[in-house]
Amino acid sequence: MSKLKAIFAAGRVRRWHTNADLSWTSDYIDGHSGRVARICLALWPSDLELVAQALMHDDGEHATADNASPFKQSMPENVADWYVMAENAGREQIWGDTRNANSWSFNRLKFADRLDAYQWAMHHKPELADRDDWRTAKARLFVQAEALGVVVEFMEATR
Repeated sequence: MSKLKAIFAAGRVRRWHTNADLSWTSDYIDGHSGRVARICLALWPSDLELVAQALMHDDGEHATADNASPFKQSMPENVADWYVMAENAGREQIWGDTRNANSWSFNRLKFADRLDAYQWAMHHKPELADRDDWRTAKARLFVQAEALGVVVEFMEATR
C-alpha cells in the first residue's frame, strides 16, 4: 500500500465505538488528530514538532482499532504490551520511528489528546459531566494543565 493510501486508511479508524455513551457519535482518527494538533498549536505555537506528533499519534490504531485506555489498562500486561507494540509498528509502517519525543512533549501531547476526548464527550453528551468518572477525568486534566502552565486555557475550554 502506498504511503498516501496508508495515511488515508489510518485516518478512517472510528473512535468511541466501544463506549456505550458515545458509540453513536461519528469521530474518526483524522478528525481527532487534527483537533489535537490544533490544541497543541494554540497552546504551544513554537513547538511544531509537537504539532507533527499530534497529527500522527494515533495512526498506528489502524493495526488494532481504537480501544479506550480503560480497556487497555484492564488487559493482562502481555496483551497490553502487544497493543502498544502493534500500534507502534502500525505507525512506523507509515511514518518511520516517531517515538523520539521528550517527556515534556509527550506530556503536552497526552494532555491535548485527553482534552480533545473530554471536549468531544461534553459536546455530544453534556450530562456526562455529572458522572464521577468524567468528573475524575476533568480533575486529572486540571492537574495536567497546572503542570503544563495552561490552567487558564483549560478552564476556558471546559466551561
